[in-house]
Amino acid sequence: MAGAPANWRECKAAKDRQRKKKKKRQDGRFWDSIGRPRFVMAPMVDASELAFRLLGRRYGVDLAYTPMLHSRLFLDDSKYRALHWQTLRSSPSWTQASCSEEEDVQEEGEEEGEEEEEGEEGEEGEVSEGGRSQWTGDESQEFDEPVFVQFCGDSPATLLAAAQLVEDEVEAVDVNFGCPQGIARRGHYGAFLLNEPELLVDIVSTLHKHLKTPVTCKMRKVSPRNPRDALPRSEAALVLDEERRLQDTLRLCDAFEAAGCACLCIHGRTKEEKAAFVGPCDWLAIRHVKQRLSIPVIANGAVETYEDALRCLEFTGADAVMSAEGLLDNPMLFAPSRFAPSSFCALSFPSFLPFSPFLSFSPLRDSLRGRLSASSRLHAVPRASCEFLGLSPGLLQRCLVMQEYLDLCMRFPPPHPSFVKSHLFRCLHPVLAEHEELRNSLGKAVEYTEFSAIVDAATAHVKEREFSRWAAKPHEGGRGETGRRHEETHTGESQEAPHPTWYRRHRTNLARAQKKETETKEVPLWEPSEEGADGDVFSNLFFA
Repeated sequence: MAGAPANWRECKAAKDRQRKKKKKRQDGRFWDSIGRPRFVMAPMVDASELAFRLLGRRYGVDLAYTPMLHSRLFLDDSKYRALHWQTLRSSPSWTQASCSEEEDVQEEGEEEGEEEEEGEEGEEGEVSEGGRSQWTGDESQEFDEPVFVQFCGDSPATLLAAAQLVEDEVEAVDVNFGCPQGIARRGHYGAFLLNEPELLVDIVSTLHKHLKTPVTCKMRKVSPRNPRDALPRSEAALVLDEERRLQDTLRLCDAFEAAGCACLCIHGRTKEEKAAFVGPCDWLAIRHVKQRLSIPVIANGAVETYEDALRCLEFTGADAVMSAEGLLDNPMLFAPSRFAPSSFCALSFPSFLPFSPFLSFSPLRDSLRGRLSASSRLHAVPRASCEFLGLSPGLLQRCLVMQEYLDLCMRFPPPHPSFVKSHLFRCLHPVLAEHEELRNSLGKAVEYTEFSAIVDAATAHVKEREFSRWAAKPHEGGRGETGRRHEETHTGESQEAPHPTWYRRHRTNLARAQKKETETKEVPLWEPSEEGADGDVFSNLFFA
């Protein structure tokens, strides 16, 4: 058995190469061959690492991307490559667990006929009907397929060489043409290449011609061509500018498809629309792109809730919907059966268990399951049970899913503790905003025991607060706390203003600024006398 892992991986790689060659010959089968995914985890710098991808798979993610990798560093720096390249196929623990499957995989690799039938069943039967990922709760059955690797860069040769190092371990190679951050401007990659269509086409065509693996692209709407176009303009001029940007975007999408792009992901915002200037997402532009192209299109942008994802799919007609910040804020985004998609409170949605059924370890797991063991349906506990427990399914669910994430991190360590710290801060943002001591502890934490202690403390705070609320008003007007909060969710008449989630941090600040600007009154610096004097002719020109 000592040589089993190597033999298994060699056979697996050979099978992958054969399958990918066939997919490139039959472009129409590419999307079918990966199970026709609907819900996608975006490539996120220092965020979509293996542990977080596995967590997302448990909660409805069908397709995931690796973190964005810098092509030059990945090619030239072996330490960078070893640190940031994480897949189940390269994981020692996963290789050992898969030794028993070696003979089956070898037989599959020898039978060419099976490759013709993989389009509907997925690579290993991991994807069920409709492209939905299925996980039974068995830790030995963790899966991270299909997965795309994303590279950034501006050199076709460098991108090609970097992609060739790992193309046998992924279903596709994606090129980043959408990063709007300042580091992308300095590095000359991402969305700052969108106004150089010749270079973009050269990159895509080079990868398509020389890689065995399909090539995909992720982009944003094309920005104004020069700074003058971004200056304030008349309403008519703005309409013309928007139409021109749309046409530029469509022409670039056509060029990508002609160059060999197998799948296009498009974000409905420009690179300027970020952070405090995030603005609305242009789903209409995505719909135009989908109607224009014959390749699969993934819609990206403004997906905070599960309802948002469904509305986006319906409106745009896209083949799949992608989320980045939405998943960072709430990893359960695509699992509507275990959280409330609108308010992160299960009281506003059909009742579900207020804890993760996949949790490997938690101080509340045994007590919760013990008190709810009488229920015959795991995912349909009556609201009365939640009310009796006196728990907040929203915040409590966040705490428990972070314990689940920490459990995965113990088995598949992220490249750096900062990955873990960032995920905890984002998901637990509403709790950390109320407890300064927890925020300070998280800022100093570097060990997994410290991270786990912080999540346990946050869980205790949530449980104590919700129990106090329930005990104070157990049956308010015959409705109880559950009914009251359920009505508040739909009427908006809440007596308290909870801390916003991490996803809404910029949107909340922008709304406050706009409200303040609206409420600000123009007060003249000089007013005429009350006797009716006309005053100075310049008096109306000066306002605060």
